[in-house]
Amino acid sequence: MVIINPFGPLMYKERISDEFLKYLQDEVVKDTIEEASDVGTSLAGNIKSQYDAKVDPKRFMDYISPHVMQYIYSCQERYESIKASSLGVREEVSTQIEFHMGEHGPWLNIQRQHEFNPVHSHAGQISSALMIDIPDEIEEEQKSWKDKSNMPCPGQLDFINDTGGYQWPGSFKVIPKTGDLYLFPASLKHCVYPFYSDVKRITMSFNVFDIKYGSAMEPDD
Repeated sequence: MVIINPFGPLMYKERISDEFLKYLQDEVVKDTIEEASDVGTSLAGNIKSQYDAKVDPKRFMDYISPHVMQYIYSCQERYESIKASSLGVREEVSTQIEFHMGEHGPWLNIQRQHEFNPVHSHAGQISSALMIDIPDEIEEEQKSWKDKSNMPCPGQLDFINDTGGYQWPGSFKVIPKTGDLYLFPASLKHCVYPFYSDVKRITMSFNVFDIKYGSAMEPDD
């Protein structure tokens, strides 16, 4: 028996280091709030506090780049495996990868009681959700709803791929944890549900543009 899984987007999940998490919590959040460059009108969130994140570009990229590179490599590997299975053709998977995060870079969302992020997708090729501070009260809300609903989801991140069908769901709900990093295709629709506790849910996102690898990285003559 062989079970194949040729469809659906590939997603990446990893925990960031305690050192990097502390940098985000103690320095980036503080500096971002103090400078308060609001970018809400360019984002989908029904969230009052959405800011350009004030990060040290080198420090941020030094940590984030290996995660993005691993995700890109994994996507390449999967794609070439599917090609080999269906077409009998496979190209070499490159470990030489370049990309950038666009003109605006990462942004910070500070989601409060009753706020939410509607179903949307992002620009670029890859998007992210980095959980900087997810209060325990939000997870406790989910537990309290288990005897009231068959889909308890306060504060959850929901990835929506299709309508679903026999024995496969059309969406994938995530119970966020502080320190979690998710990478996913920018075109993958997703949303964040509201919660009721009087707390702040702090997350960061960024997009990845212009992925190049192998010979495509070489300058034109």
